[in-house]
Amino acid sequence: MFFFALFLSLITIVSTSVLALASGENSFEKIIQNELDFYQQNKFLSEEEKIENIIRLYFVLKAEQMKTYNKDFRFSDFYNYNSKNKKSLEFISNKTKLQKEIRKKNNTTVLWQNITLDFVSTEVSDNIAKIKVYEKYEFILDTSDRHISGKGLEYVVTMQKYDNKWLIDDIITNSSFDEAFKESGIDIDKTIANMNTSPLYNKQVLEKEIEVLSNENYSNLTSDWTSQSLNTSNVFAYALTYALSYNPRFYSYAGLGGDCQDFGSQCLWFGFGGENTQTAINDHDWPMIEESTNRDWFQGSTYLDCDTSWIRVEEFDDYITSGGTGKNGPYGSVISGISYARKGDIIQVDWTGNGYFDHTFVVDSVVYSSTYGSRTMSDIYVSAHTADVRSDLMSDLGFSSSSTFRTLQINGTGQD
Repeated sequence: MFFFALFLSLITIVSTSVLALASGENSFEKIIQNELDFYQQNKFLSEEEKIENIIRLYFVLKAEQMKTYNKDFRFSDFYNYNSKNKKSLEFISNKTKLQKEIRKKNNTTVLWQNITLDFVSTEVSDNIAKIKVYEKYEFILDTSDRHISGKGLEYVVTMQKYDNKWLIDDIITNSSFDEAFKESGIDIDKTIANMNTSPLYNKQVLEKEIEVLSNENYSNLTSDWTSQSLNTSNVFAYALTYALSYNPRFYSYAGLGGDCQDFGSQCLWFGFGGENTQTAINDHDWPMIEESTNRDWFQGSTYLDCDTSWIRVEEFDDYITSGGTGKNGPYGSVISGISYARKGDIIQVDWTGNGYFDHTFVVDSVVYSSTYGSRTMSDIYVSAHTADVRSDLMSDLGFSSSSTFRTLQINGTGQD
């Protein structure tokens, strides 16, 4: 017992190693319960040490919930269900359940998973504690044919001590999806049922979109002005490198409304030949654009050393679609849905279907055998910031049945 407790106190938790100690699901849950009791009653640890070990156990159980399809684990021993923030706690549990049900629906199996927790801060005052922790969850699904996928999310966990036990009182994340659905909740049954008919999940050619494409030219434009194509291999390499570990040379907006479009712009910047040095970034060197009428597109290492078209979802869409012949900066076309997504493109999502697009994903790769024009969530690998995603299939992410999508095809960047 002492060795197992000491093992859990490590910053990096390999949950598959934990599972090896259990002969079955009931044994696993029993071990977690025993460890939880051990930490709650431990007189040798400081309050900070107790709290951080309890949080680690919570994330181990959450990860196992994601890969165990035939059982829902009990989280009630971690939660204070008398909290005024009960809705928040229920949302986090339901989101985990939704992601599990989607994996089950897609008939995917977790072959390997690993959790790394970085405790940014732990503050304890009397019977109240506030913990900021970053979870990096890496995994391999049996459908994966290339790299380790991953997700990263920052949590602010509030805990309160009741009857000499530390219980989770509230959980807040830096995910725009969570912000959109925290109050209204997620209709899990409706979302899963929607997967049976949605072209986002099932292969079917969208004839209307094909007709639109046949009447427009989406190839690189040519004129006296210089156009450069996107190096999608560089987009892929940058996305995998910095999806879960932010590039320190750029300012991060993760705590200021989200860093998703900033990351999307960074990937395109590098794909267009950006030099990944502090000097080049702060000087806004090409392919960044500065001091150009209505076509600025840049970001440096400090707060708001940028043009907002670089960091805002809706403004980036306007920027891309207003570019082209004779104009500086990246340009392309917008197509509803995801069936025409290509490696290096941008997919934006409107979480609630209210007409306002909230979030940006970078398409880092597509399934080799998939067909352009009929691609689905099971064909498209994406990376993103806030919430952080590293080369994960869209079908594994868990969207609401009300969410809508558009693809920004990136056709090049111009310089006059």
